[in-house]
Amino acid sequence: MSAVPADAAAAGTAPPDPGELIARQGTAAPALVDGIREPAPAATSPAGAAHAYLATKKDRYRIADPDRDLKPAGTDTSGGRETVRLRQTYHGVPVLGGEYVVRMDKKDGRRIVTGTSGKYFTGLRTGTTAEVDDALAVERAVDAVRNDLGARGPSAGEEDASSLTGTSHGLVVLPTGTGVLTRHVTVRGQDPAHGEPVLREVYIDAQAGYPVLRYSSVQTFGTALNISDLTVSGQAVTMVARTPLAELNNASLSKLWQFAPEHKGDGPRRSRVSCNRGEQLAAAAAAGTQVIWLDATTGVSDVVTRTRPAGTCG
Repeated sequence: MSAVPADAAAAGTAPPDPGELIARQGTAAPALVDGIREPAPAATSPAGAAHAYLATKKDRYRIADPDRDLKPAGTDTSGGRETVRLRQTYHGVPVLGGEYVVRMDKKDGRRIVTGTSGKYFTGLRTGTTAEVDDALAVERAVDAVRNDLGARGPSAGEEDASSLTGTSHGLVVLPTGTGVLTRHVTVRGQDPAHGEPVLREVYIDAQAGYPVLRYSSVQTFGTALNISDLTVSGQAVTMVARTPLAELNNASLSKLWQFAPEHKGDGPRRSRVSCNRGEQLAAAAAAGTQVIWLDATTGVSDVVTRTRPAGTCG
């Protein structure tokens, strides 16, 4: 695949050309840099080396201050290979789906960067002072889920049949346009019509107080997921997620999961987008349920498109 300079036209000059570089629409940071072998500055930890490396390559990665804006989220090690995961923050507030990965080989105490990938959103400009507090956000989130279920709220002195409760997780920036400051609320309870469990993630605009994103996270197939990325189309929500296993193997690598819209009486539906082995990263929703992503099944990151999810993958 030919190299594509990230935001080269906007910057006026192209950054140094790696073996392979894939740009991402809406941000100056590249989605993928591969086919490189570049020394990482000496550091006491893999995350420290990753931070220092990105800081020396600002012309390519467009990350102004990696130490400030990328928080360590874990390191996977296999032999001499290190994969460092960094989560984006904006003025100290977590950014939904903002994660950058730096891959390195370590030998004789020295680290060589072999590639990077992920989403870092360079166009965020939103304020980070909330007008909506946690209590109001929880109230609005519960009301939104109750409305989704088609259940009316309890009258005065009446017990809430849905038993819905909300827990706020604080501020989160949604990387839409220049960013939307939200409060993330988890709503739990029971669907009064069908008796099924309810577990919804709701993001309430921290300025206006209305829900801007919500989806179900009920564990349909009995496995928990660590979600690192999210992309939305008109017909589905697709997530990049890892199964939290102690051992690094194919099952613990990032995979794509798609949540179809809820249908009353049917409950939430969750499917694997692809059953391919290896990492599946940098997903982008297209029309309908179509998803485009970077697939490392063959050891080389290829751009893959799938129109419909594959299912449960055994």
